[in-house]
Amino acid sequence: MFSKDTLLTNIAIYCTRTIASSVHLYWERQRAPLQAPSQRPRVPFALAAFPKELAPPPRGLLERSFRIDRYTLMPCGG
Repeated sequence: MFSKDTLLTNIAIYCTRTIASSVHLYWERQRAPLQAPSQRPRVPFALAAFPKELAPPPRGLLERSFRIDRYTLMPCGG
């Protein structure tokens, strides 16, 4: 078990070391929102969708932007 002081210290260290990189992603998207490419990439695209993923991307949304070669719904995991 950790003391509350140790736990809060670890959280503070983690947040101060990672906050800049995570906020940068939001800053970039605010300046230039995501847009579908004018042409779909020609590279192969495969996805394994796991049932316990927080937000699996819908196949229909992916098909608008990528040429899907394989889309597998996995029986467990995530």
